[in-house]
Amino acid sequence: MKMKMKTIMILVLALSTTIMASAQLYTSTSSDVSFDSKTAMEGFYAQTKKAKAAVNLKTKKVKIRIKMISFKFEKPLMEEHFNEKYVESEKYPDAKFDGVIQGADTLTNNGTYNVKVKGVLEIHGVKQERTLDGILIVKDGVVELKTEFPIALKDHKIKVPKFVIKKIAEVVNVKAQFVCALFKKK
Repeated sequence: MKMKMKTIMILVLALSTTIMASAQLYTSTSSDVSFDSKTAMEGFYAQTKKAKAAVNLKTKKVKIRIKMISFKFEKPLMEEHFNEKYVESEKYPDAKFDGVIQGADTLTNNGTYNVKVKGVLEIHGVKQERTLDGILIVKDGVVELKTEFPIALKDHKIKVPKFVIKKIAEVVNVKAQFVCALFKKK
């Protein structure tokens, strides 16, 4: 009986390992997401290295999660206004993107792929369909994903008071880079 149970456990373990490997799920080991706003009067820059990403090379699905409160600004007052007045981080704590890589037949071989990722971007509780251009680099078991795109504040119902409208751009530029390794179940 013990031998039969041991054999079953080995088969289950082997099968689950095979399923995980075939899924080709990569999760972020490092990230760098930033955005900037430039106007004639003022500019600002914010960055986080705490964003999370998952890329499945087999299904071509991409998921990204960013805690809004993790963005750091040059001036603490800007950070406070960003979280309390503009993106309302307590009410809408995360920015999210769920998408699918379009067009590429296979992404499993080492190489650099220019990709389009079609999905839903959610910021400030507002979901918007987007197709983002990006670069996906696969090299020796590591996947790197890079993208740059604009976000119009009005598209996510982020209101800027009239008295500071000349200091904050209506469209901010976002840059994101994720380095991902093969997911290993603990």
